[in-house]
Amino acid sequence: KFMNQAEAVKANEKILALDPGNATARDYLRQMYEKRRDWEKLVRLRQAEAAGLGSDAERAALFKEIALLATERIKKPAICISLWEEVLSHDPSDGDALTELSKLYERDRNYDKLADVLQRLSDNAHGAEQIALLTKLGQVVGDRLKDEDRAIEVYKALVALEPDNRRAQEQLKK
Repeated sequence: KFMNQAEAVKANEKILALDPGNATARDYLRQMYEKRRDWEKLVRLRQAEAAGLGSDAERAALFKEIALLATERIKKPAICISLWEEVLSHDPSDGDALTELSKLYERDRNYDKLADVLQRLSDNAHGAEQIALLTKLGQVVGDRLKDEDRAIEVYKALVALEPDNRRAQEQLKK
């Protein structure tokens, strides 16, 4: 009812703090955060909403929606990473989450987690896509992580899929 939107937002935030189940306050805040483009507050609001959901399937779907919103609107990798990891905790085989995490981990230079995600992606891929993922995985574990044993396994798998792959053959020789 306030004419000043900032005061109305503060009042509704206090209502929600006192009564987390208040749907009217939550709906108003969601609209206002979208209107004001306050994406971080919108993400926090939606996370609280997701935490209150009963079924895992609904929670997983809402977290995926939140993660997509954060990836599009918020350019902070830490927030996006935590949201996509939450999506994976509910659905470990979610391809979108794995793909987004691979981009975020690479940008964040977290090569251990990048290697794990690339391995999971390549396990579910076929054909040219799997070859590309294994090539990238080989580069990460060999060049960045200096894990020669794991690199050998990756390049052997790559040669098994594509016997004429010169890069994989050269890396195995090294």
